[in-house]
Amino acid sequence: MEPHGNPLEYLPHDFPNHGTVYANYAVWRDERIFGKFNHDLVLERSGGVPVGPDDTSAVSSTG
Repeated sequence: MEPHGNPLEYLPHDFPNHGTVYANYAVWRDERIFGKFNHDLVLERSGGVPVGPDDTSAVSSTG
């Protein structure tokens, strides 16, 4: 079965309606929350050593 329409409409029933979910996502996107969260995860993974955007030394594929 191929999905049609807005994928947010297929959220589990215990989630808020898709308009609320998208509104929250849009705020987080605009405030760059996802980038900040990713930065914190990379920093934690690197042992607190700051890494640049092209430095993959903190990321391990075996990890």
